[in-house]
Amino acid sequence: MPEGNIVIPELAAWLLLAVLAIVLLLVFTFTALVLHVSRRRRLEGAPLLDRREPRRPHTFSRANRTYLELPTRWLAIRSTEPEAVQRAVGLADPTPCSLADGLTATSEHALFISPPIRGWIIVTGTRLPDPAEDVDECFLWLRNLSERLGGVQFFGANRALSIHAWARLLSGEVFRAYAWAGSTIWNQGEMTRAERDLGMRCPGYGEDDVDGLLCPGDDPMSNTDKVPLLAARWSIDPARIDTDRQWPRPGMAGDFSRQ
Repeated sequence: MPEGNIVIPELAAWLLLAVLAIVLLLVFTFTALVLHVSRRRRLEGAPLLDRREPRRPHTFSRANRTYLELPTRWLAIRSTEPEAVQRAVGLADPTPCSLADGLTATSEHALFISPPIRGWIIVTGTRLPDPAEDVDECFLWLRNLSERLGGVQFFGANRALSIHAWARLLSGEVFRAYAWAGSTIWNQGEMTRAERDLGMRCPGYGEDDVDGLLCPGDDPMSNTDKVPLLAARWSIDPARIDTDRQWPRPGMAGDFSRQ
């Protein structure tokens, strides 16, 4: 057999191995990059996917799923134990309650505690503290709750009055908090990357009425519709929860005392 006929198959084999090595190197590099980005975003408290969809004013459906308008105030607690949350807030006379009923903005429950949803428990209700009424009471209540439960986040968005608030606590320490009710009433900690990315405006105390402080379109009242987007970046947006899904257990509704 001529020598050239032997060299050609060997060369083809080496070329095939080289191509395979390049493909494996590219796969390894891409996987390492994805893991790096994933870890960085987890450390920053941002989800891998930021679905910045426009807010809708009423209950609506899409892709055979029902989404609900948010209540004006809610908590996101890093926990998979609803019983621990019930004890911490002092839930009285708990009764089973569906997600669709508990999470809607028209719900009149004094308190609703959801089942665990992707590692978070959502708490809503008319009796949750309102920083616009008493910001000191809200601060103390959230701090005490965080001391008992660890990671606690508070969100408020009243579109009718443009009142908005958000707070992020861990083990009783406030890492970030902001509340606006006609003026800045709570501004604690450095702005997070998520707030900056969303273009949220957080004037300091006494800066609200300073002429020329804000540019057109930078009115802090524009934060109101961005609060759910911030919740999605920090933890979970209750309006995007699939309430049609058959959850292993319902939530619990009842009353509680903040004393």
